[in-house]
Amino acid sequence: MPKKEDTIEILRKKLEDIKEFPAAAHTIKLITKQATSKSDATITELTDTILNDFALTNKILRIVNTAQYVRAQYGGKITTISRAVYILGLDHIRNAALSLMLFENIENKSLARELRSVMMGSFLGAIIAREVSKAIGRKDVEESFLCSMFFDLGKTLATYYMPDEAAKVAELFDRGGVAENSASLNVFGISYEKIGMLTGKDWHLSPQIIYCMQRLNEPVVVKPDTDADSIRTIVNFSSELCLAVKNASKGPDVWKKAIAKLLIKYKNCFSITEEQLMEILNKSYGELDTYGKDFNVNVGQIGLAKSLKDLLSNKNLLEETPDAAETAVKQNDYSSKNGVQMLEIKTNLFGRGDSPELIFSRGIQEVASSLLEEYSLNDVLRMILEIMFRGLNPLRIIISIKSPRENVMEGRFGFGENVSVIINNFRFFFGDMYRDVFSESLLNNSDILVDDVDDHRVTDRIPSWYKNLMDSETFMLFPVKVNKVPLGLIYIDKPIAGDLVVDQNTLRYLKTLRDQTILAIKQKYK
Repeated sequence: MPKKEDTIEILRKKLEDIKEFPAAAHTIKLITKQATSKSDATITELTDTILNDFALTNKILRIVNTAQYVRAQYGGKITTISRAVYILGLDHIRNAALSLMLFENIENKSLARELRSVMMGSFLGAIIAREVSKAIGRKDVEESFLCSMFFDLGKTLATYYMPDEAAKVAELFDRGGVAENSASLNVFGISYEKIGMLTGKDWHLSPQIIYCMQRLNEPVVVKPDTDADSIRTIVNFSSELCLAVKNASKGPDVWKKAIAKLLIKYKNCFSITEEQLMEILNKSYGELDTYGKDFNVNVGQIGLAKSLKDLLSNKNLLEETPDAAETAVKQNDYSSKNGVQMLEIKTNLFGRGDSPELIFSRGIQEVASSLLEEYSLNDVLRMILEIMFRGLNPLRIIISIKSPRENVMEGRFGFGENVSVIINNFRFFFGDMYRDVFSESLLNNSDILVDDVDDHRVTDRIPSWYKNLMDSETFMLFPVKVNKVPLGLIYIDKPIAGDLVVDQNTLRYLKTLRDQTILAIKQKYK
């Protein structure tokens, strides 16, 4: 038997360049920085991470406007990531981002079939875990989704980096009589479970994600004492349900015995019926099919998804159950409202062809709608910055807010290159005694474009704090004054002098968004 140290050392060496592993760089950034905290800073980091990937931004905006995410009461399409976070929650958007990243690899035909199949299993297992959580009445269903997505991390890594050995594990497992963990232990000298947990620690994944990678091997699982244990039971249950789906093609008896055994094993953890299980599987395939349509991928031909489609279509297994796979597809053709289907011709609202004008106009409408609802001021400000960021494509955008104690503007949040670092030092005094462009903008309520910070006509009015902190050669300033009192300043920059070119239409949009910022503050504190 190989030594486990050898396997781990091989994987660690291959993982030194994390970019090699499909979507890992994005995934690790999203999970390690934003998996636990729910603060405004965290929401801004997540939004910034997504906005810095143009393709990911557009795909998330498409997916959050599907029936799985948007309900009629939200009113209209979601056109900004900030709005999506506000309406759907941080966990929803983070998991949507992870889903899209994983799904992009499932559709990547250059990857080995076995790897795509393993990734499909992780993705479908995560969707099933979310549906199980809903069925048993858990409030935080997204935690189950996240932990389930990483449940088979060890298997995924081994399949990608050591495919020959992983194929031997699959062969041992498929013969029957040996669990997958035991088969991987026999081939690698360490189980898939342990590979995943050790790598998770190296990647600084949350303790809960790592804890939920542990398999539950007892015939009947005891009632969980903690929330982490509850999530772990759901994740394991979903994984074992996926295995039952995979083996269902062996015949009705195999399927029915597997389900009966599964329900007995977890009877102390939650109450769920076979009928509910079929409903969960039906909904899960429906959501998966939505992703497939969006990516033009026939999910019913890949790995576990094919097994699930075959199962839902097999009337011998489901007896009186209708053709659930077909039903799942039809249910997702149109959005539903008050029991009827909305017959709308769907268009790609968020494709690569979105012009800045469309981004601005739709965004302004969305902000206006938000101001008619109950809203968090930070959420609206973040939404406005995002619209400006996407419409202008600058290097950075930052909003600073006046300190309540003195005439100091302090960076609140923003988007773009190194903003999370810069924001902590984006702080400056303003007033009549400071003869710089920042004070000039705030005191005179002037929207200012500095075309070149080294231009002799303006360089003396560029403050030293700015020259020490920033390397951009051109920037714009939009003051936020309420009742003639400076309360904030919107800063937008680009790296090269002359790069900030703003036509009259764009300027009107920017001024409108600044005015919406003022209105949001006025309404909140009137």
